[in-house]
Amino acid sequence: MAMASSMKRSAPRCGKASVVARGRPENSAKDAGGERVRAPKRKPTRAPLPPPGEAVRPSDPIAHPPHLASNAAAPQAKASRSIIRIEDLKKTYVLGEENIVHALDGVNLVIEEGSFVAIMGPSGSGKSTMLNILGCLDRPTSGRYFLGNEDVSQMHDDALSEVRGRRIGFIFQSYNLIAQLTVIENIQVPLFYRGHDLKSCYDRCVELARLVGLGDRLTHRPTQLSGGQQQRVAVARSLVNDPLMILADEPTGNLDSKTGAEVLDLISHLNDSGKTIVLVTHDDKVAARAHRIVRMKDGKIDQDIIRGAPSLATSSRP
Repeated sequence: MAMASSMKRSAPRCGKASVVARGRPENSAKDAGGERVRAPKRKPTRAPLPPPGEAVRPSDPIAHPPHLASNAAAPQAKASRSIIRIEDLKKTYVLGEENIVHALDGVNLVIEEGSFVAIMGPSGSGKSTMLNILGCLDRPTSGRYFLGNEDVSQMHDDALSEVRGRRIGFIFQSYNLIAQLTVIENIQVPLFYRGHDLKSCYDRCVELARLVGLGDRLTHRPTQLSGGQQQRVAVARSLVNDPLMILADEPTGNLDSKTGAEVLDLISHLNDSGKTIVLVTHDDKVAARAHRIVRMKDGKIDQDIIRGAPSLATSSRP
């Protein structure tokens, strides 16, 4: 591939984590008569389950979503941390001397690690502007946006680009694959732009292709794939940099209902494995897959519905 040949040997390499299990020998002693007395058996101890946000590594356990889903479902003693924190966010567009559009008008929102959140709203509600700011594709006029613990609200373009490549995985409605590249090469694109050694990351990319059901299509090009298969490539590509969150923009908009359901199943498996998902959609059936639905209206959060229990959220709420 042309991309691989341009990489330097000094480029970062992909690594894999290892897991080591430890045990303890049983204690024993002798009584006064010299007979050996065995100490009471101890109940076997289990290593604590990994927190949902640490369970997903594209190079290792992500290849077994059902197993990870059971880990993610276990009760966690550790308090979850915020992946996204938005404070009094405003975005204003000036269209002419007297026409000012308040696309976002004092939005406050917190999204915790491991969440599956759907953002909905009619045309002009502000959800597309919210999508652009969440994806670090645009900056707010005022207010603060913390991605992880990093304030990205007023970063310059180069810094925002670096954050996008490192912390956000994108799934687009139109797939956005490069027609001249194969499946495996399209998955590698984010690694190329971040300067990784593609050869050392090849096996991990193959694992991701297998995860989305395309292990036998590695050398196919987008024109040789169905719409559903192309979106599966996009899902694998979104995971390759092990992002902090996955931002999905109408991921089933170009798919039939059956294929769309299969893609949503895949996204749900990723969330069960611990990945944070933020999905923008206008489809109620798609939004029903999420654990939380944020409805926008006139640049503000109109409703914040968690597990089917709606609660009104005003722009002044922290």
